[in-house]
Amino acid sequence: MAPAPFTYRDQVTSSMLWGAWADAVGFITELTDEQGLQRRTGGEGLHTTIEWKRRVGGQYGVQARLPAGTYSDDTQLRLAVARSISGQGFDVEAFARIELTVWPAYALGGGRASRAAASGMAKANATWHTNYYDGWTQSGGNGAAMRIQPHVWAAGNDDTYIVPVLRDAVVTHGHPRALVGAVLHAVGLAFAFRQRRTAAVSDWRALLHATSRAVQFFSDDTDLHTIWVPSWERQERRSFADAWEEAVQECSKLLESGAAFVAEVREPGVIPAHAYRTMAERMGLTEKKTLGSGTATVTAAMALAAAFENRPLEATLLAAGALGTDTDTIATVAACTIAAAIPSEPPGAIQDETYLRAEAARLSAIAAHEKSRTFPYPDTLRWKPPQSQLDAVGLRGDRVALAGIGWLEPMTPPTGSRDAAWSWMQSSIGASFLVKHRLDLRELPTGNVPSDRDVWQSRPSDSASAKRAPQQEVLFDDALVHHPVATRPRHDSSRVRVEDVLSELQREGLEDDAAIGRALRVVARSGTRDQLAVLAGTLFTLLREQ
Repeated sequence: MAPAPFTYRDQVTSSMLWGAWADAVGFITELTDEQGLQRRTGGEGLHTTIEWKRRVGGQYGVQARLPAGTYSDDTQLRLAVARSISGQGFDVEAFARIELTVWPAYALGGGRASRAAASGMAKANATWHTNYYDGWTQSGGNGAAMRIQPHVWAAGNDDTYIVPVLRDAVVTHGHPRALVGAVLHAVGLAFAFRQRRTAAVSDWRALLHATSRAVQFFSDDTDLHTIWVPSWERQERRSFADAWEEAVQECSKLLESGAAFVAEVREPGVIPAHAYRTMAERMGLTEKKTLGSGTATVTAAMALAAAFENRPLEATLLAAGALGTDTDTIATVAACTIAAAIPSEPPGAIQDETYLRAEAARLSAIAAHEKSRTFPYPDTLRWKPPQSQLDAVGLRGDRVALAGIGWLEPMTPPTGSRDAAWSWMQSSIGASFLVKHRLDLRELPTGNVPSDRDVWQSRPSDSASAKRAPQQEVLFDDALVHHPVATRPRHDSSRVRVEDVLSELQREGLEDDAAIGRALRVVARSGTRDQLAVLAGTLFTLLREQ
């Protein structure tokens, strides 16, 4: 009997649910040893999601009960990205200014770079492409790769996800290792959707080739091309393109160990856990210096996907069982990919499953150019980023809210000290959060109040945005990867275009101070704060070079 047909929405839903389930399983084994795992599981073997306890809030936090299926920062930030995507594309300002700055109040886990970036975006003058926290160019972890799946899910058959992935990634990470890892995972995930199978070892060369060429797309985005890349090169005193290629070659080298694992695990009598441990050691997955690396995490997940095609359960349990590695992130990246190829249902409880299914359906509708809901963020010009974790939860009248996100209803009594407590809260958007908050809640600023608006949008026709830069016409080699050509990203719908303003000024020779002043005024009045920063930064560079 032929297998039942499935739809693109089925694939997105499967990828979303398995990703969250694998994250929840790997979360239980993250950052612990065998003795600690026995305490968390009550001495039982780990085969699916379970209820367990974990200390949250650091050394001075509390021991919190985590219901079966509780996911970590991987899925939390993945959903934050998903909310930032609408029929009009990826709203990077909403993600960076609102989602990222609120996230620490409910974060379950989170790498150093993501937390530093969240703190950086809370500064009054921060912009998504100038979030230069201390050490930003050296942040090469997997915090970007773990959350970029929604860009692929919302793209459908259009290869318009590369620039959104890049814009998303640079908000928190600056080392090419993190960015290359994010792009490599994106092209591998897209491959699984298109081919309805995970990439085999024989396909990896093509995925690496596509990832290598993706660096060209930095020049397709004004903010990245004129501000972010030059800032990176001034900081590092080297070519960004060269550094990008070095990270691609690093992936190629890591995948040699991945290929050896795939071959070994298929041999009769081989114990998969032993083979995986060998690969983990070769890839540096257990070494402090490379633990959580963007390139190592993604290549390990690619090896799992190739070895366990159509078997996300086996891949998840193998990754989650490798104590000392980044268990939850490797598991979730692998599961997202495997489950996208042939849809299936995870075998255990998942936190907020109804909400996850709704988001998967919404992103699928965007991919199909159908009318879909758009998350109603507050106006970013009136938004005041929380200056501490405790500022993100507050009151509006007698209602409790998570700033900019949704209204909250307590699910559990607060646990904590006199100054701060943690409570499970159900939100009006359908997601639940274990939030840190004051026992005596304060009034939220007016600009941070969640919106009750119900906004529907349709994704615009690609006919107006299908023009391609000649040097970037084809990202993927159809003969190798069987992808359609990659189109240029849809530009945002601002009333002013910085490119046009700069072109006009350059035609005048940048000699007219009054013209420069008028240009700044036009963008300040009709554009966004980020567009004004782009214009000012570009003028600074151009005038210094004269």
